[in-house]
Amino acid sequence: MPLPEPTPALAAVFLVLALHLCAVYTGLGAFALAWWCEALGAARRLGFLKKLARQLSALGVLFLCYTVVAATGGLAVLWSRFPEALWPWTQLPELVLPAALALAWATLFGLAYGLSWGMAREHPKTHRVLGLLAALGGPLVLAASLAMKLAPLLPWILAAGPHIMMLRGMFVPAFGPLLAAAGTLMLTCAAGFGLAYLLTRRNREDFGRDYYGYVLGRLAGWALLLGLAAAGAQAWVCTVVPGAWPPGLAGPALLALCGFCALGLACVLWAVVWRASAPLRMKPAVWLAALALLAATGAFSALHATLFLPGAQGL
Repeated sequence: MPLPEPTPALAAVFLVLALHLCAVYTGLGAFALAWWCEALGAARRLGFLKKLARQLSALGVLFLCYTVVAATGGLAVLWSRFPEALWPWTQLPELVLPAALALAWATLFGLAYGLSWGMAREHPKTHRVLGLLAALGGPLVLAASLAMKLAPLLPWILAAGPHIMMLRGMFVPAFGPLLAAAGTLMLTCAAGFGLAYLLTRRNREDFGRDYYGYVLGRLAGWALLLGLAAAGAQAWVCTVVPGAWPPGLAGPALLALCGFCALGLACVLWAVVWRASAPLRMKPAVWLAALALLAATGAFSALHATLFLPGAQGL
């Protein structure tokens, strides 16, 4: 099945979808990085990491609010204008319940963690527990929403009840690779776009050149490691699922190539920032890496949709 003919309108649609996915991934993954920074800062008595945790949690709150608004607004539009696109979830609304509960978990504990830094000094352990609960929200949302999307694709699942459908949706062969790909990309977006976010906060939250030099280098190193893990997970998606590459499909191969090249470029740029003696001077590399990550997220998401959504033969 060839991809549609490239047009400016189609490119604009893919750009909007890529921006949306990057915002969602960043909002879900920022709390995991924030909790890690807070816990590591407490263990090593590094105040810089605690400040970084606070800034990353603010980024998480910002994009988590966007995720909730986008999810509810998108469903409302589909419900009113394209109800057939929501089948079978309108027929079996129980399939949506786990994803809705997971998003509610992420929203509740994400907001509680991001907005309670005033208590962190007096009750640091309690605050870190809130951070851990918020960090768990990301993988919970990804797992529940992915199972919700995969379960109805298999005809042999449709005969089962909704709860069995959801459960079996988590055990189709595609679930593990796609969840690993989404999870690693979620954390990569949190780190990669977190770097760009720190640059935008430089004038409003001036903690000094030493602070920004340290945290930019540290976060760039984490983005590099997470980006490499994301590339490995995407390779797993491309290789482990039998039947996912029907013969004659040049489109998916091109999308995969674009995704890996863009993610590879981002990793190279993060390595440059990580190894730089003055990371604050590497602003162009940070912004270019963010653009490359945006392109990689869009390409890989289009690849997954091309391979799995048209049918269930590759699942």
